Amino acid sequence: MNNVQIIMPHGMLGADESDDLLDTVLRNIAMAHGDEEHNWVSKYGIDIDNDVFMMHRYCWCEKDDCAWCGGCRCSQNAFHYFVDKKEVTYGKYNDFFCRETFDKLKLPRDSYFNLPEKWHKLADIVNKRRTNNHDLECDYCKGIGIFAVNGSEPGKGAPNFWYKPTNFKAWWYKFISRDTETNREITKEELQEILTACT
Repeated sequence: MNNVQIIMPHGMLGADESDDLLDTVLRNIAMAHGDEEHNWVSKYGIDIDNDVFMMHRYCWCEKDDCAWCGGCRCSQNAFHYFVDKKEVTYGKYNDFFCRETFDKLKLPRDSYFNLPEKWHKLADIVNKRRTNNHDLECDYCKGIGIFAVNGSEPGKGAPNFWYKPTNFKAWWYKFISRDTETNREITKEELQEILTACT
């Protein structure tokens, strides 16, 4: 009989011992305002907006006019790629990377796992020779229109949590604690203040 190993992302089953203080605070805020038994708010959060804070579950409606789901709509011409300071097409930009890393080590270009240390060193060298930039054209990237409300920031959709007095924001993927990003570092004392103010 073969053993099967199931790997689940952090937070998929709600709170666990690997939660950090931010995860715990967000879960406690959600539970203070929602129905845990029927909606598993400690996992997903809750939709609430008041003068102090806003919390919004991860959204996947995928509508263009959703402040949480909308994304970059800039034209292809807005993206510029450079190799050794010379502008090139995206294809040449990518091919240069593959030629200088995968091909030099005779590795398949579709290798993703267990790449040797030599590959990583080459990739670091190659990436110092490549740059890219993006002309901001769309509302999402400029932070205007629908993205000017609900705490959105330029190039980022609306946050899943926004503590308005200090403008602290957090975004997560699907459920609290999965791939969480914040708009800035936060101290333990600030988190305690947020927890007190939001519960």
